[in-house]
Amino acid sequence: MIAITRNGRTTVIAGWPARLMSVAIFLAATVFLFVIAFVMLGVAITAGAVLLIVVPATETLKMDETTIDRAAMGRLAKALAFVCGADHPTAVALKTAGESGTERDIKNARTLFLKLKQSERRAALAMLEE
Repeated sequence: MIAITRNGRTTVIAGWPARLMSVAIFLAATVFLFVIAFVMLGVAITAGAVLLIVVPATETLKMDETTIDRAAMGRLAKALAFVCGADHPTAVALKTAGESGTERDIKNARTLFLKLKQSERRAALAMLEE
C-alpha cells in the first residue's frame, strides 16, 4: 500500500498497482546508484592514470658520464656479461672502463651501452638494482 499526500489530500494506492510502482521505483533507484558508481569509478581510474603520467617517479636512474664511478662500471660489466655474454663488445668495454677509469674508455663504454637494445640495457640495470 502506498499513501501519497498532496495539498492536504491523501491518495492511497493498493494492490497490484502499488506493487508495480514499488518495483519500478526500486529499479530506478538501483539503476541510478549503478550509474553513479560507474561514473565515480571512471573518475578514479582517470585521476589515477593522469597522476601516473604527470607525477614523475621519486627515484629516477640517470646515466651521466660524470657521475658514474669505476665500481659501478665493474658491476654493470658483470651484469651485462651475464645478459649478453662475456665476449660482447659492450661488456668488454665496460670492464676496461671500470679497470682503467680513463675518460676515453668511459665515454666509449657509455656510447656502446646506449647502442644496446633497450631490453638488454633494462635487464642489466635491473640486475644492478637487486
